[in-house]
Amino acid sequence: MNREIKFRAWDNIVKSMFNMVEIISYKDGSMSFQIGDSFSGLRTPKDAIIMQYTGLKDKNGKEIYEGDILLLPCGGIIEIFFDVTSFNALNFISLFIFPPVFF
Repeated sequence: MNREIKFRAWDNIVKSMFNMVEIISYKDGSMSFQIGDSFSGLRTPKDAIIMQYTGLKDKNGKEIYEGDILLLPCGGIIEIFFDVTSFNALNFISLFIFPPVFF
């Protein structure tokens, strides 16, 4: 099974979401992102939140990333997160962890 590895980042400085082409990590803990043909500059881990693509899409074909909050057909609300080896969903109502098969 092949899954596309992609990331996006919420930039806390400019308050915007970016699809990233490249992430560069430096020894001092800072990062830089290349977004398309432009360069966003250096960001520390507190300046940006990096989210990985799950390889899944919602019913409208929109890509699902970790950190996304989804409304289920049954009315439940879940947040997608990565836990050791796989993506999972946390149910906000009961705090029960669903296995990824529910997507």
